[in-house]
Amino acid sequence: MANVLGFFKKALPFLTTGLSLAGPPGMAAAAVLGKVLNVDSPSTDSIQKVLQSVTLTPELQAQLAEAEKQYSLQMQSMGYQHAEDMEKALLDDRADARKMQVTVRSWVPATLAIFVTAGFFGLLALMFFKGFPSSSQQVLDIMIGSLGTAWVTIIGFYFGSSAGSEQKTQALTDIAKS
Repeated sequence: MANVLGFFKKALPFLTTGLSLAGPPGMAAAAVLGKVLNVDSPSTDSIQKVLQSVTLTPELQAQLAEAEKQYSLQMQSMGYQHAEDMEKALLDDRADARKMQVTVRSWVPATLAIFVTAGFFGLLALMFFKGFPSSSQQVLDIMIGSLGTAWVTIIGFYFGSSAGSEQKTQALTDIAKS
């Protein structure tokens, strides 16, 4: 079996980047790949799991190359000329949100972060200890995927690499004012 993820990162940069992002680019990458890989309810998590176990045949490589082309055109129509532009936009968006929070000091983001964290881990604990009927499995998968994605975004916002930088900037600003 070929190294699918290694191939994927080198040959399909737009799709690889898209799958690593939350929001519309991630959902669009999952949808495009879901068609190629025959995944019923494609999400970034489900696609990544399928990719780890798929056998990379010449036919699949051709289908993935076509999916990359389709997805890159879709992203270019949204203003992303290169895969790196999508990553930069996400990082810039996060930095802007942090700057807004430093300026406004709203309680809403922290409250939402607490509820998403409690919901995510509460649902995981409920599933672990109680279990659910198989008829509701698809709905639970979607809920866990959505809450997990939101939680990862929250962690990135509060503890990402630029969060510390933002705190240092604010501390220096406070010192300069006094």
